[in-house]
Amino acid sequence: MERIRTMIAMAGMLAISACAEREAPDAAAKDRTLAEAREAEDAKRAAGIAAAANESASNEAAAATAGGGRWFASDAPGEIAANYGQPDSEAQLSVRCDKTRREMVIVRSVAMADGPVDVRLTNGVRSIVVSGQATSQPMPQVVARVPISDAFVTGLANSNDAIAVQIGDGERFTAPLGEPFRGVFDQCG
Repeated sequence: MERIRTMIAMAGMLAISACAEREAPDAAAKDRTLAEAREAEDAKRAAGIAAAANESASNEAAAATAGGGRWFASDAPGEIAANYGQPDSEAQLSVRCDKTRREMVIVRSVAMADGPVDVRLTNGVRSIVVSGQATSQPMPQVVARVPISDAFVTGLANSNDAIAVQIGDGERFTAPLGEPFRGVFDQCG
């Protein structure tokens, strides 16, 4: 056992002396190595920030979908509509058919200053921006209209992807598509 310890100690001393005999790297090489290490660390940090932002956006969309409620058909007489949220409460998102104008009407419950606003609708890889109108009376909401013949609208009828609604630069609200939602398309077309 003593012999093994002696051999290990000698191997360690040989390694130390071999390192000591090497020439020290010049200052320029040392600076390059430090700069490369910093760049690699900065790239890792930036990638981590981007990944965290993507994860946060995914979590927000999932939270809006999971915690937001479910689709239910409107019970207003003569109205072809579906609402997303908790039954017996204000809908967070509504879709209705305006047969006279041949339009799908998207209504998002959100408080903001009255006036025109861009509304981005996204479903899977498809996305459109339409003009909406923000109103505070009788309740805060943004209303956007899309022709029933629009390719985005016709694509929703058979989609399994969620719909996301973004008002201006605000937060995206995401809801899964459900049967009451599809029923609006069936009755409107």
